[in-house]
Amino acid sequence: MNEKMEKMLEAAGKKLGMKPEQLKAALEKGSTDEMIAHMNKDDRKKLEALLQNPQMREKIMNSPQAAEIIRMMKEK
Repeated sequence: MNEKMEKMLEAAGKKLGMKPEQLKAALEKGSTDEMIAHMNKDDRKKLEALLQNPQMREKIMNSPQAAEIIRMMKEK
């Protein structure tokens, strides 16, 4: 795994209260439930609202950041 991906996992893990290894394993399994379970209540509500909005989901998936994450995951 490259250094950029490790830093992203570390930052996201801190935000979620997960170890980077736990987050990586959850992402590799496609297990969003584990990640959501670690979120605080306010963040979980925001995510649920976001996921219920098709336009926002499309906007996020088409963002440069999402494209970069997908590209990095394919490289592994």
